Amino acid sequence: MPMARPRDLPQAIAIVGPGQLGVLVAIALRQALPRTTITVVASPPNPAAFADTIGTALPFTNRLHDRLGIDEMDLVRKAGASHRLVTRYRGWSDSEQDNVCDYGNGAQTLGNAFTGKFDGVRKSGSDTLVVSPAIALAAMDRFRPADGDPDSPLAGVDYALRWNVEGYRDLLIERAMALGVHYVPQIPIGIERHETGDISTLILDEEAGRMQADLFIDCSGPDRWLIGQMEGVAFDSWADHLPCDQMFVANPGKSILALDDLLSLTPHGWMSDVHGRDGIHRTLAFPSVLGTAEAEQILIRGGATSAVNAVIRPGALAKPFVGNVIALGDAAASFEPLGGANLDMAHRQLSMLLELLPSRVIDPLEREEYNRRAALMADATLTWLASHHLTAGQSDTPFAKHVKQLKQMPDLVRLADQYHRHARLPFMEEAPMLPGEWIGLLRALGVQSSPSAHALAQPEAQARAMLQQAEYAIQAALAEAPPYGEWMQTALSASTL
Repeated sequence: MPMARPRDLPQAIAIVGPGQLGVLVAIALRQALPRTTITVVASPPNPAAFADTIGTALPFTNRLHDRLGIDEMDLVRKAGASHRLVTRYRGWSDSEQDNVCDYGNGAQTLGNAFTGKFDGVRKSGSDTLVVSPAIALAAMDRFRPADGDPDSPLAGVDYALRWNVEGYRDLLIERAMALGVHYVPQIPIGIERHETGDISTLILDEEAGRMQADLFIDCSGPDRWLIGQMEGVAFDSWADHLPCDQMFVANPGKSILALDDLLSLTPHGWMSDVHGRDGIHRTLAFPSVLGTAEAEQILIRGGATSAVNAVIRPGALAKPFVGNVIALGDAAASFEPLGGANLDMAHRQLSMLLELLPSRVIDPLEREEYNRRAALMADATLTWLASHHLTAGQSDTPFAKHVKQLKQMPDLVRLADQYHRHARLPFMEEAPMLPGEWIGLLRALGVQSSPSAHALAQPEAQARAMLQQAEYAIQAALAEAPPYGEWMQTALSASTL
């Protein structure tokens, strides 16, 4: 039997898009292909390229950073990073609603196994409210990373990061340069093709000339400067399923050190407050049919002095891998930026690209598999985004009326039915959230459900034992964690030694 020949790896890869996503892609590909020339090429900026302009993601990004050797403490000391343990949802079901959800499947154990309620369980004869360690830590403003210690009571507390975008990108550029990644500051003005229709060359200006590559990565944002020039590119619109197609991005306000971020529902749309060390980053997403005047007033009442208007065209490419071009981030899917989902999806796409890294001569089957999984990822992300608007108790506002006119996809209908009747979710391949996280989101939004089968069948003695175990975990985490401000001061002081 003849031996299989080794794959002929790409000799050169060009990444169009110099933002925080494009530079991270360059680092990842350079580490995966140390003999391949990796070049980042400039592209026009777009305020709706949220994977480049918003400095927060979800816990998956932490694990990708670890995989790529990007140290979390460097992010804290050099990029203004801070930790988010919970997201607070305010006003989504009614004006009084104010709940939080955390990360990981821990809350599912409490909520699904024996209580059936998100807000914990009250001990008999006591007002003590039992919640997850992350929610308790955020409420008490206490935390520190477990630093890899598997025996730490904090080891099971999952979290997300936020950072200063410019500082984060500068840190990545420093790493990319050390790895030998090249940068071309000129924006391409055209392309040349092979006879097959694949791209062979980027045409730069007269001084820079031309640049050839075997594989092209489009990180140019929703402009899709590169993949948009390929034949057969199809765009699946999500406009019938998501309410917001416009948003204001305000200048950062006063800096804040907090373990939570806020997503609040207004009569005109939803507003996000990301609590960064470099300031509160406030955005307001809304349907353009409702006009911009009221949206501006909401931001002004919230303390914003000026804002950039970004237009969202919600949807995803049916096939983000066409010919020898792969679209990542907003170039592959553009949508309203809820809770770091844009960069999370981009990083999941990058992880999948590393897993299915194509050879110099691309195998059509590998391309089909990438597109199959990318489509599943996009569908699951759309369902997760749309599930934010399942709350039946929304007030009779212009935004609520607009949401009621949206079409519900079959996946969302099935999810809502399973959750309402059983407090469970159907399996969804390539989903951006763990089941416990998704259930925690729905409970935080005020979406109602019946008690789960686990909750109904749980013996009382076992329920008490699980309750006691949860209390022990919370108390151990609180005892282990210092006040977050003290830990941050210590971490920053250590960088000067």
